[in-house]
Amino acid sequence: MGQDTIYLEVRNVVTKEDALTENEFHLGTCSSITGPRGGVTIRRYVARRNGKTKTWKRQPEKFQVPYRYGLYEHGYITSWSDAHCEKDCPLNREEESHD
Repeated sequence: MGQDTIYLEVRNVVTKEDALTENEFHLGTCSSITGPRGGVTIRRYVARRNGKTKTWKRQPEKFQVPYRYGLYEHGYITSWSDAHCEKDCPLNREEESHD
């Protein structure tokens, strides 16, 4: 009842330049939930780079970044993944606007 939930949709924000330089990525949608007593819970799934970015000569816009998350989960961030860079996280922009 007294909870305010903010869901921010971010898709396809990882550019090829970011894929070549960044080390941390946020998977899926980042959310900030304010509880009934004013406590704020931030949900982020932070994945770290786990190797070199793979690129293609014939398709210059295409890339693959290997990542790891937790102890056993791993995969690839691609140009069509639902991920964004840490510096582009909408929750960071929201925190800056409250200061």
